[in-house]
Amino acid sequence: MARILLVDDDKDLNNLLKYVVEMTDHKVIAQAINGLEAVELFLKHLDEIDLVIMDHRMTVIDGVNATKKILEIKHDTKVLFISADETVQEEALQAGSVHFLLKPFSYDEFISIINKYVED
Repeated sequence: MARILLVDDDKDLNNLLKYVVEMTDHKVIAQAINGLEAVELFLKHLDEIDLVIMDHRMTVIDGVNATKKILEIKHDTKVLFISADETVQEEALQAGSVHFLLKPFSYDEFISIINKYVED
């Protein structure tokens, strides 16, 4: 079971992804709607989070910069980056994300990728 921090500014998508994740054996520990909130929740739940699912376009701090801040706190954190903007893929991977998933994606693919990184 993976314990996940889910970050997406689209509240409906955030809740839908939580539902999909929790249909499996995984658990969403916290949900954030911007990069600053993601970093704060990551610090609050530091020892509980196995994987961060990070969106890109958000207010306050974008996903790339939030990823960098989270990896400064705990360098071996696995961040799965999700975005509808494929032009940010290289930047997200260079920031330290383990995988980039382009929106829209199938839920089967989403869960398969989560499983891949929490079973390593």
